[in-house]
Parts: sequence; structure tokens; C-alpha cells
Amino acid sequence: MQIILTSHSPIIVSDFPKNNIIFLDTDKDCKCKVVKSITRENTFGANIHTLYKNSFFLNGLPIGEFAKVKIEQLFKKLQAGNIDDKIYKEIQLIGEPLLKNQLMKLYNDNLPNDVNKRVTELEKEIEKLKKQLNDKNRKG
Repeated sequence: MQIILTSHSPIIVSDFPKNNIIFLDTDKDCKCKVVKSITRENTFGANIHTLYKNSFFLNGLPIGEFAKVKIEQLFKKLQAGNIDDKIYKEIQLIGEPLLKNQLMKLYNDNLPNDVNKRVTELEKEIEKLKKQLNDKNRKG
């Protein structure tokens, strides 16, 4: 018995070894062709992000086009020195830590020095209060 499944889900693909999967792609004439699985990385138990990139022929970042454009716009605004509360809120919506951290670095670099100094002071105060809270919880 043979069962044939088709899927665009890396989660399903990660449940099968690559020798049980037929990879399809298009050639330069936009005709469907079979890609030899021997050239593909192992799929069984593979990370879904790796599968998206390698087995689903994902080019570039593994995010949607709308998000990519919005994030690029944020980088351009910050590189031009434009900062405001709206930009800060938009940065906080980003789920990818690397992108979010880079944007926050640019944002903070563009803040006036007195604001950066105050933020640093408040961060130290927060850490001090967290330590006090942890010490209190240990005793109680």
C-alpha cells in the first residue's frame, strides 16, 4: 500500500525521512521538476525554520512580505534619525529577537543623551528592586 500526501507544512515534513519525500520545484521555464532528495538535508526531526529554508525553497527572511517591508521602513527611519513613540511601539511588536534588538539599538542610539542617561538609571533601579524582591521571596 502506498499513501501520497502533499503539504506545504514543515511540521508534517519533519515527521518523514527525506528518502520518503519527493521534492518539487520549477525550472527556468516554470515547469515542474523533481529535485533529487539526495541533495536535500535530512528532514526527519529537522528544525521547521531549516525546513522552510531548504526544503520549501524559501528565499530571504522567513517572514511575510508585509512585515519585511514594515521592518525595512523602520530601519530607514531610524537610520535617518527619526524617532517617536509610534516607532517605539512598532518595534515592540516584532517577535524576532535579533531584528527587534537591532532596531532598539538604533532607536536608543538616536535618543538624546539625557534620555539615554535616565533610561540607564531606571534600568539600574529596576535591577536593584528585582534583587530586593528576590531576597524578600527567599526569606519569606
